[in-house]
Amino acid sequence: MTPKDLYRQLVKRAREGLKDAKRRRGRKRALKNFRERFVNILGKYPVSRLELQRRIREIRAYSISSIEDLLRKAVNQMRENGIVVLMAEDANKARKVIVEVLRNAKTVVKSKTTTGKEIGLVKTLESSGVEVIETDLGDRIVQLSGEPASHTVVPAIHLTKEEIAKLFREKLGVEVEPDINELVKVARIGIREAVLKADAGVTGANAVAALEGLICLVENEGNQRLVTSVPVKHVVVTGVDKVVPSAKEATEVAVCTAMFGIGTISSSYISFIQGPSSTADIELETVKGMHGPREVYVVLVDNGRTKAVKEGFGEVLYCINCGSCLNFCPVYDSIGERFGYVWLGGRGLVFTVFHAGPEKAAENGIFFCTECGLCTEVCPARINLPKLMERVR
Repeated sequence: MTPKDLYRQLVKRAREGLKDAKRRRGRKRALKNFRERFVNILGKYPVSRLELQRRIREIRAYSISSIEDLLRKAVNQMRENGIVVLMAEDANKARKVIVEVLRNAKTVVKSKTTTGKEIGLVKTLESSGVEVIETDLGDRIVQLSGEPASHTVVPAIHLTKEEIAKLFREKLGVEVEPDINELVKVARIGIREAVLKADAGVTGANAVAALEGLICLVENEGNQRLVTSVPVKHVVVTGVDKVVPSAKEATEVAVCTAMFGIGTISSSYISFIQGPSSTADIELETVKGMHGPREVYVVLVDNGRTKAVKEGFGEVLYCINCGSCLNFCPVYDSIGERFGYVWLGGRGLVFTVFHAGPEKAAENGIFFCTECGLCTEVCPARINLPKLMERVR
């Protein structure tokens, strides 16, 4: 692509974002709410924002600088816990191993995993004949609409309750009024029915605790607890960068994900998963698969992460995926998801260079960033995105 072609594409992309009034309205409504809650919760918390940021940066800096050692410990402990751990050096390998793990599945229920989006997981499974049902409400709405997600945390902020009621009538065949409680009730029933018939559940991970071999998950809706508990098989798809030293650090990351991302003291649920469900209540003989899954798989995806560290861009992996940088970004505020590729915003585009290539990052807006630095101010790990952006450009 020539510089002139790139310029034309970026102008077109920016204009589309600026003209998309519906998404802008929804985005501004959500971002105003997130910003106010962010200021409120951090103003009340007994530890200062700077102290929280210092601690999260310390955790993430140590984890990324020690990534090989921590990964080795995590893999060994997870395997000792009865988890099947599979390593994938790139997206193609990740897709292959996941398809193999789910080769006999007909229906899969899925919760949020941006790493899954990164490798094109849903499209791959569907092309293999597997029905995939999103269980996060926002993701389910977006899945039914066929439109791209508009935010990391709240994917359907661009749709009104009237539009969602119409969507449910058309796609689910359910007569429902544009009342939020009724819409949630309809979605709840459909998602729970899907979970009960599913052959497997797929999730991401907010952190992987190396010492204990634990998977840490953060959520508000409770759908992850269903996805990880009801089907007989649970598959975790996450990046190698999610590893932290222990459950203590994983908990700190989990709490700050909620505080910085949605402005709450904690998420409704923080789950730790050590391995398959088991019982030893009959003659002390351990049997897997009592109430939860009999099999747990963890697919650890590299896909450019090691390359980023080796090339001196390890700081981009300090991210805990809270979405705070998006909530305060003037570019995202203006054009939304058109500023990003899979991972949204400036941080996402710097990482895009390593998992999809510099041209893909350029095409999707890496030159839109004004380097204002607001993202750094509100990032729990204080990632210096202006500096990274300047270097990668």
